[in-house]
Amino acid sequence: MSILKRTVFYDKAGGIIRFWDWALATTTIGVCAEPFLANSRSIDAPVINFDPTDECARIDEMKEADVRQSLLLLSGGNHRLHGGGQLPRTGR
Repeated sequence: MSILKRTVFYDKAGGIIRFWDWALATTTIGVCAEPFLANSRSIDAPVINFDPTDECARIDEMKEADVRQSLLLLSGGNHRLHGGGQLPRTGR
């Protein structure tokens, strides 16, 4: 399976950009909600050779949307079809 396109969503409430915990990935087997933390490089060590075109890191499209709409945009309805929030947050 290969990732052909990734759409990342962000919320700009109060003038501060907050990326969603999930993205839409178009793969060779279809479209799915994918856990994806934008701008994530490494947890323990700095990244020396970061390649933004690598399919594991690439972002092809960014869309602004209210994070409260994630159930609708990522699942196509009112039922969550993904694992929920990855990082705890308060407010939006």
